[in-house]
Amino acid sequence: MGGELVLDSSPESGSAFSFLLHFSRTEHLPAERGDQSSLAGFRVLIVDDGADNRAILHQQVLDWGMVAELASDVADARAKIMFASNNGKPYQLLVLDGQIPKASSTELASLMACDSENEQLK
Repeated sequence: MGGELVLDSSPESGSAFSFLLHFSRTEHLPAERGDQSSLAGFRVLIVDDGADNRAILHQQVLDWGMVAELASDVADARAKIMFASNNGKPYQLLVLDGQIPKASSTELASLMACDSENEQLK
């Protein structure tokens, strides 16, 4: 590919790195975004213990027109799922962190799938 990597370092002063890469032009344009209109109004619960991850996913699903709520752990997620179901507005999609502390997302998904109130969950 070619290019250049430069390191400038001085004791007690720190280091600076820089690089130069050469790319060729391409005639290919980025793919167009698909139609997300079918997602408008879709109710989703995002469960992630990381605040940054929740925020990123939240913004993404909002951009798709979905209605999203957030939970930081399994207990919060279960409470929100039950509340939504009991109020006639069940979630249609759960987005689960694969490594939630204190309980696994697989356990939460299995628990929710066994409850007949949550038949719409994906």
